[in-house]
Amino acid sequence: MEQKPSIAVLTGDIVSFSDYAESTRKEILSMLNQAAVHIQNLYPAVLPYDIGLYRGDGWQLVVLNPSLALRIALLIRCILKTGINNKDMDTRIAIAIGAADYLPEGNIETGDGEVFRASGYLLESLSRQTHLGCRWPAAGSATVEEVLDAMLQLLDSIVNQWTVRQARAVTGALQGWRQIDIAQSWIPESISQQAVAQHLDSASWSVLSHAVGVFEKTVLASLSQRSKTTNRTS
Repeated sequence: MEQKPSIAVLTGDIVSFSDYAESTRKEILSMLNQAAVHIQNLYPAVLPYDIGLYRGDGWQLVVLNPSLALRIALLIRCILKTGINNKDMDTRIAIAIGAADYLPEGNIETGDGEVFRASGYLLESLSRQTHLGCRWPAAGSATVEEVLDAMLQLLDSIVNQWTVRQARAVTGALQGWRQIDIAQSWIPESISQQAVAQHLDSASWSVLSHAVGVFEKTVLASLSQRSKTTNRTS
């Protein structure tokens, strides 16, 4: 039997969404949609489906290359945390890796399969203070899943403390921009490269960057090993 390819499903909801005024809630959802479109433009082959919005503050995104799931999740949080009128927003994100039975062309939130269920269950199980988690039931080792989830929770404790300026600096760094490029594209006006470096240092960018790299290598290696095992037994 042919093995279904693994994808990642990101399921999220906006933190304290109901506490905002109606006009602000609309702005937040618009910002979330714009963030998803921006990331789709960065990775068109990886994000072929539009973000699914549901239940007011809920959303879902399918990532065809699971190794990029953490980078994309962090980009979404970074963009939201750059805020509206200098007040940062945030979202909880449950990352699940696995197979999908059904991927609709339109409303992606109607997709089905173990990966959709795992992502939804994880989001429901996250505490209100935890904004990031990972499930990968078919990782090949429970230890791999536990280590990745623990690493994400540690990263979450860092991201939760970011200021608007730190989030803005990391947004550029996650996209591979040089510090001078981040400085020159700064809104509302450019800042110095030294200021960008200070924001990245205070945001623990070196730790975050290393963790993202480890996540990507671990997922790619595990998927490659599973593929080889499947080919040998088929």
